[in-house]
Amino acid sequence: MKHLQLILFTFLVLLLSSAVAASESRSFIPNEGQWDNPSYFMAQINNGRVWVVDDGLVFNRWSGELAEHMHSRSNEPFDG
Repeated sequence: MKHLQLILFTFLVLLLSSAVAASESRSFIPNEGQWDNPSYFMAQINNGRVWVVDDGLVFNRWSGELAEHMHSRSNEPFDG
């Protein structure tokens, strides 16, 4: 039963991701071992990421100030 739920959930995520990708040029990337976490997929969102995991979705969001600092490629530590 758990496998069926996972398959249905994955199908739903893929279906939604294709709709999101078509409308906003975003897509879910399958985790093929490139991330050291138990996620199945990841998508970039504004100032963050969304991860697909066993129990649902995990959103990682950061402030606009931190995003600016990250994009500046500064070697200085973020102090915001």
